[in-house]
Amino acid sequence: MIAMILAAATQAAAVPTPIPPAAAAPLEAPPKPVFKPINHDEDYSEFRPIHDANLWTRLEHLPIADDSYATVGGELRLRPELRLGERWGRGPQDDDGNFQQRTRLWGDVQVEGVFRAFVDLEHATSAGLDSVVAPIEEWRLDFNQAFVEAHHKVGDARIAIRLGRQEVGIGNQTLFDMREGANTRRSLDVLRVLGGREDGMADC
Repeated sequence: MIAMILAAATQAAAVPTPIPPAAAAPLEAPPKPVFKPINHDEDYSEFRPIHDANLWTRLEHLPIADDSYATVGGELRLRPELRLGERWGRGPQDDDGNFQQRTRLWGDVQVEGVFRAFVDLEHATSAGLDSVVAPIEEWRLDFNQAFVEAHHKVGDARIAIRLGRQEVGIGNQTLFDMREGANTRRSLDVLRVLGGREDGMADC
């Protein structure tokens, strides 16, 4: 009897005690895009390590070489409208409504963080608008934006020179904006000099 008890105890001791699996290291959350009212202000450089994650990341970070990459984007806005009492009821009126569409396609090329080229095509139409079609309601296919930009680092700050047609937002789009409410957006042919730290830029 004693021998049987000792044998059972020996077998129990031989069974290895299961070791709880080590806690898995928490996965790093993928970077989330920060959409901006002006699309050329968006930065997708952090998509580099996950650019093959899905179709979205592939379009927003197309590797070229080293720290150079391209971004492709677009917009399709469809909007029905009914304008009653336009211009206080004077002149032709749009009594049965109209339909607006705005289509945009843009591309951005970033080269080693020192050079950039940005192009934005826009096509906007208004159908069934019985009143006067203002210039802000239609814009046949043309460049809404087309600019080049050069960067230079000074310590922990950065200076950028941007030349060409571009949308401009000043004072968080309260002093001057790109006219999002209208069917066509507003852009200017200007030379801008911007400066600031890496986390934000401002007109000099």
